Amino acid sequence: MTESSRVTLIPSTPSGGGPTSRRKMPATPVILAAGAILITMYTVRYLADPALPGNQTSLPLGWWGWFDQSMTLRSTRALVDGNFDPGEHYYPFGYALLGTLFYFAAPSHTFFLVDLLSLLGAFIGFVALARRLGLAPLLSAPVFGLSLLGNSLLFRQWIVPWSTTPVGGFMWMLLACCASWLDGRRRPFVIGLLMAAVPACRPSDALTVLPCLGALIWADRRTRSGRWADWLRLAAGAALVTTPVVALHLAVHGFAANGYIASSSQVGFTLEDLGWKAYVLLLEPQLWFADGQGLLQRMPWVALGLTGLVAAFVRGQKDRVLATVLLVHGVLYTSYVDLLPSGLWRFLHVHYFAWAVPGYGLMAALLIRDLARPGWPRRIAGASAVAAAVVFGLRVVPAPAAADQPAKAVDFAGPVPPFTDTYLDWSLALQDARGVLRNMVDVRVLVYPSGIRVLALRRGLVGTVEWIPGRSPQGYEGTKPTSRWTMATRFTWPPRWLRTPPPSAIGIPSE
Repeated sequence: MTESSRVTLIPSTPSGGGPTSRRKMPATPVILAAGAILITMYTVRYLADPALPGNQTSLPLGWWGWFDQSMTLRSTRALVDGNFDPGEHYYPFGYALLGTLFYFAAPSHTFFLVDLLSLLGAFIGFVALARRLGLAPLLSAPVFGLSLLGNSLLFRQWIVPWSTTPVGGFMWMLLACCASWLDGRRRPFVIGLLMAAVPACRPSDALTVLPCLGALIWADRRTRSGRWADWLRLAAGAALVTTPVVALHLAVHGFAANGYIASSSQVGFTLEDLGWKAYVLLLEPQLWFADGQGLLQRMPWVALGLTGLVAAFVRGQKDRVLATVLLVHGVLYTSYVDLLPSGLWRFLHVHYFAWAVPGYGLMAALLIRDLARPGWPRRIAGASAVAAAVVFGLRVVPAPAAADQPAKAVDFAGPVPPFTDTYLDWSLALQDARGVLRNMVDVRVLVYPSGIRVLALRRGLVGTVEWIPGRSPQGYEGTKPTSRWTMATRFTWPPRWLRTPPPSAIGIPSE
């Protein structure tokens, strides 16, 4: 490989910009070795996955028997057959279209290469971006690998067919290309392709693309270096993706939403009590859910990455773009009503974070680097660490709510039903002084040691809360709440989530 092609693959401009710096160790051997390890680990884990079709005689369909995966494969098969029946296409077309590339080779393993190439694309983009931020491939490659391989359930999300997997590959390549643009090396057509490919797979993730687009516009306006030809190339790249995807949607669904968009819009997003939601997803959900584990309880090092987000905003523009993308992504999925700690590991909803976790690893590595540097980088990183230590020591705990106070949760005493009989039952509904509260949309009905807990997700529970006749769990018709809870803040150090989590009252699925 020539020197010029090597530099094109992995740009070597440090975070602060300026002339290209030469590394003593070439990037290519490191990337090839790390890539070979990733391919090997991916293949071994893929073949051994208990949900791989054919690995269990009791469940021969494997993950193709799951709803999300079955609908994706169904759409891919229909596209291959030229079937445009709306009933065959539930999800957006991006991921299913990628599956058509390999469907004929192995229908039961259609997404094996799609997901593997997505993982490799994420790795290449990660290392390229890290080098632009001043972290050599010899360091960034292990950061990427350890971020994913350090938790077997997290790495599994790159193996199970999820539409978030290609999004991860596209996002890391996009971030690397945007950093290259900010350093003066533009690839507008490729950036347009990547920006359009993300929402083609997951429309809501278009929000995570916006900080990249905003950074490029801001940079061109600030430096007055904008070239209309570049922006036309970017638009052409985006159109190459969006035109066939939109045309396909119109051919299948017309101007109506597909099933996934209709269902997701019904569940929706909310910024109500966003701090509480972040707390239970990241730190300590057991007091509220009696089940599940926070992301940091399984991966405590992520705390360093979240701390590094603060320091990133004062380091440079490329650092700020990555930090902003991670924050937008975090707020987006934290506000998603259906994403709760009970499903984070039990239903593998951690896949929403699969591509972002290496970003936390990169933020952690850069924070540690700054702590080792003299001068202002150490002071900024140290101040960020102190602030994070205070924030991570806060606890949001249930406290009794007064009768005239909106409640975050209410408990009903009674028989404890099976978990999924309440958690996934769309028919359950209650009413309070302000109106109807639907399970999975406004509240979540959970099994609890004493019976059932109802958690408010979209607004507080006001006044008397009671079941709507015919829409209560079995054995709870006409029952009244035995307790009402609101949120209270406490401070403990060391943080409780760093300690071994208490045994779940319901059971936490193992990896």
